[in-house]
Amino acid sequence: MAIVTLAEAKTQVGIAPTDTSKDAVLMNYVDAIASTVENYKLEIVEAREFTEERVLNGGSFVLANSPVLSLISVETVDGTTVWDVNNLHVSRAGVVRVMSGASVSGTVAVTYRAGYETVPENYKRGALVILQHVWETQRGVGQVGTGVIGQEEGTYGQLSTYSLPRKALEWLGVPNPVVM
Repeated sequence: MAIVTLAEAKTQVGIAPTDTSKDAVLMNYVDAIASTVENYKLEIVEAREFTEERVLNGGSFVLANSPVLSLISVETVDGTTVWDVNNLHVSRAGVVRVMSGASVSGTVAVTYRAGYETVPENYKRGALVILQHVWETQRGVGQVGTGVIGQEEGTYGQLSTYSLPRKALEWLGVPNPVVM
C-alpha cells in the first residue's frame, strides 16, 4: 500500500487521469516521499514485514520499527526453538513480552508487520504537499509566493531552501519521540 495512490498523486499535480505518460516517474516520487515521511515521523507508515535478528537473554524486548501491527514468528536463527506468537504480547510501540511459556532467549529472528493498515489522512495530505513541491520545483512550474511553493522556498539569511515545505510539516505534525 502506497502512502498515496497514483490517482491522488495525479490530482495533486494536475495531471489528467487518462494521461499515463508520467505514471512511472510520479510513482517513483511517491515511493521516495513515503520514506521521507517515515524518516521525519520516526515511524513506519506503509505497512510491511520486517525481520530482525537479536541476541536475547529472556525478558521483554523492543522491536526497531513501529507501530507494530502483528508478530508473525519468533524463532532461533538455527530453527531449533520456535515460540508460539499467541503466547507473546506486542504493543503498538513494539514492546514484546512473554505472556506464557518459555522466555525468548538466544540468537533469535523476529518477523513482524509494522505500519498503518490505513494511512492517516494528515500523512496523505503532507505527502501530497511534498509531492507537489518536488514536482513543481523539478519542472519550473512554481514561483516563489505562488502555489505550493511559498515563502518557505525563499532563503533565510545564509540558509538555502527547505526540502520539506512548512505546509507539509504542518500536516505531518511533530516527529514521534525517540524512546531508548
